[in-house]
This record gives sequence, C-alpha cells and structure tokens, in this order.
Amino acid sequence: MSTADALLAQLQAQRLHWVDVAAGVRMRLDTPSQFRAVRIAMGLRSRDGDAVVAELVPLLREWEGITGAYVLGPAVGSSDAVPVDGRLLSILCADRPEWVVKLGTAALDQAAAARAQIETASGN
Repeated sequence: MSTADALLAQLQAQRLHWVDVAAGVRMRLDTPSQFRAVRIAMGLRSRDGDAVVAELVPLLREWEGITGAYVLGPAVGSSDAVPVDGRLLSILCADRPEWVVKLGTAALDQAAAARAQIETASGN
C-alpha cells in the first residue's frame, strides 16, 4: 500500500461516524463536504426533509437494526438484516421526520468538527 493509499484509508475512517436514530437503530455516515453541509443546513432550516434526505443518502455507509421485520412489521418481515439502500432510507425517513433531524444535525456537527480540525492544522 502506498503512502497516499494509507493516508486516504485513515482519512476515510476518521470521517465516519455513527448516529443513533431510534432504539436499536443506528446509521453510519461519512462526514459531508462543506458544500453539502450548507445544503443540509438549508434543508433543515426550511423544514424540507426531502432535500435533507437527498443530501444524506450519498453519505450513508452502513446501518444496524434495519431488518425486514423492522420495515414491514414482525408478522410480515424477517429478522434478517437489510442491506443499506438509499431508496429505503428515503422511505424510512419520510415516515420518521425525527430521523431526518437527528441525521442532518449529526452530519452538520461532523462537518463543523472537520472544518475546525482543518483550520487548526493550517494555523487559522
């Protein structure tokens, strides 16, 4: 592995963070770019959940607690984990606006922390 590859792997790992959205459900997001963070903030401010989710979908890397039973109910769905899917996230968030707020706020917090780290490293 080259030095650049090793640094990239470390940087990508540092940018990931878990967000607890409900009892037994958490999602791992990448830190948004500063540009994407602005769009998330605008969506949260204007209460445009669809816009926020559209910005969050590309950041979603994994989740825990999402099963067929969680999505469809225990009488219909299985207890098997469901693979991460942006379309499913969109539908789940449409019915759970509190998830949009939790995920969006956490993404903004991470973007702010990343920006602060950059400014500290550059001496600003």
